[in-house]
Amino acid sequence: MRVLRQRDWSKPVKPVAREVRSALPGDDTYPPLLFVGRPAEFFAEHWLDRCAERGWPAYTTTPRPGRFVGVREHCHDVVQVAASLPRQAVLIGHGPGAGWVAAALTRYPARAAVLIDPPGRLPDEDVVGPAQVLLVGGAGRSLTRAGEHYHVTPTLLSEPGRLTDPSWLYPLEGLLDWLGQTIKTR
Repeated sequence: MRVLRQRDWSKPVKPVAREVRSALPGDDTYPPLLFVGRPAEFFAEHWLDRCAERGWPAYTTTPRPGRFVGVREHCHDVVQVAASLPRQAVLIGHGPGAGWVAAALTRYPARAAVLIDPPGRLPDEDVVGPAQVLLVGGAGRSLTRAGEHYHVTPTLLSEPGRLTDPSWLYPLEGLLDWLGQTIKTR
């Protein structure tokens, strides 16, 4: 495991204001979920409320704006928001956010991670902590590579193109079921 990340301290990521939205259940039986990869309103419109209805505190953050923003900056933001939550979080990344979550897993000991349609390139560094990973998406080379990288069998969606429709709750229900079986509650 590589501990020294010289670039992180010699050229730190510039701080920015982050938009964070949440939907919280009445109790805190489950750890918080942090959704990343799309503007906050994408997940807030339907997914956060459904998570809270099922007992999961749910948060989302809007990606950092700018033309020259890379995985390093987005990873930094994911880790910072996750670290600010009241308990160790489950990281859920969609599309480019799956790459940011994969990078964050090398710096933040998440309870678990869900990568929805992960990118083809994943970090070479080891995952920090014992996080279990769920891979979800349409059949393809990127999903196969991610499965090999994390040593898990991906879950294939019948209609992966509908993931851009936040009202489509089918994959959300499946991932909440998986998390309920995988993660021990408080």
